[in-house]
Amino acid sequence: MSFSIQNKSRALRELKNKLFNSRFFTLSVLFHLVLVLGLGGTVIIQQATEPSDFTGGDPESKFVQNEVQPVKPAVETPRETPAMTPTVQTTKTLDVITANAPTMTPFQMPAMAQVVPVTTADPSKVITPTIKQVNPGQLTPAQAQAIRKFATWAKGPGGPGTSPKEREFEFNAYLAKYAGGDWASTNVIQNGQITKGSLPNLLYFMANLSKGKIKANPIAEPLDLSSQDIFIKKPPFIFFTGHKDFVLTDKEVENLQKYVQVGGCIWGDSSLPGLRSRFDLAFRREMRRVIPDADKEWEALPPDYPMFKKNLYYAEVAQPPPGVNYYKESVYALRFGGEVAIIYTPNDYGDMWRLALHYKPGEEKKGDAGLEIDTTRIERTWTMKFTDDSVFYRMEMYYRGMELPKLINSYKFGTNVVIHLLTRWEDRLKTVPQGL
Repeated sequence: MSFSIQNKSRALRELKNKLFNSRFFTLSVLFHLVLVLGLGGTVIIQQATEPSDFTGGDPESKFVQNEVQPVKPAVETPRETPAMTPTVQTTKTLDVITANAPTMTPFQMPAMAQVVPVTTADPSKVITPTIKQVNPGQLTPAQAQAIRKFATWAKGPGGPGTSPKEREFEFNAYLAKYAGGDWASTNVIQNGQITKGSLPNLLYFMANLSKGKIKANPIAEPLDLSSQDIFIKKPPFIFFTGHKDFVLTDKEVENLQKYVQVGGCIWGDSSLPGLRSRFDLAFRREMRRVIPDADKEWEALPPDYPMFKKNLYYAEVAQPPPGVNYYKESVYALRFGGEVAIIYTPNDYGDMWRLALHYKPGEEKKGDAGLEIDTTRIERTWTMKFTDDSVFYRMEMYYRGMELPKLINSYKFGTNVVIHLLTRWEDRLKTVPQGL
């Protein structure tokens, strides 16, 4: 009996020691139990219902509208919305600090100022003036007379058996500055002036190799297509290039329409070789706005087209040579009055012409064998002849197919194209009476 009492006494002492040692844990459990039993079912604050940002709204708006229909009040309320204060409930067991909510006014979208874009983003909605050709393959006497006054670039009579190397030419050439795309992609513009690039290099090549018979003057200032300068300066062609998508303004389209009607030509050269690029799609689309009533859609000029067979300055390069990355697409065209008014070279000859050519000292009489890429990088201010080193050092990586023989052929082909644009109206104008 005494043994049982001693065991119970020892067990009680051990229990008391354990409770004493864990007194902090025991007190924490009891405290949290009291809080749960006392406050577990109490609502301290009732959540205020947040009003919707937009009620109703424009059906065409992109904002999400409130789908919950507001309850109509029993009595008519004033138009002004009163201040909204959340409802707060308190309990006897806990005092809650309450504060009045600040006065809230209904959210209203401010009226947005109408922005008039410089260009139209959606080509399908552009209002385009049209060219009406009575007979698309022929010229009226009035049209022929306008072309005679405008196309004065070729000097001396031309005719059957006359080589263009026996004639003289003088003209100014311009780079097109148009709305939207990167119109100076193969040329370098500094302070609004062309300092180097494809167009001046091509014209320098023509002037140098013709020994002065071709006076091709590259103009440092790009031609703004929205201005009237296009009709004052009378260029035989306007060089159009870029990488990007673009949309011409209506004024640019109107000026270009008038320009091709008096004998000018638009020459597009893509800086992204091949078809279906951004520039390719944009240029084809926008030029159809310039000649919406052409003889036909864009056509690939056949191998026997006069540009490749007649009045060739370099007969050895009659057909389009490969361009950058060995692309060898056709030359495409739109016509007015039976002659090409817009030509398009998608092989990217412009990037090839960023490498300037010149004769090695004392080897001018060797012909092609005396030519080399100008790596001196000494700018000739009056000709803007200058090799673009960004192309020169990337020839093997990004600009393939630009070996010296191919580069020379691209320059010769460009010369043939220019000579054709200078002389293409001569035979056709002879068949149209000069009287009005």
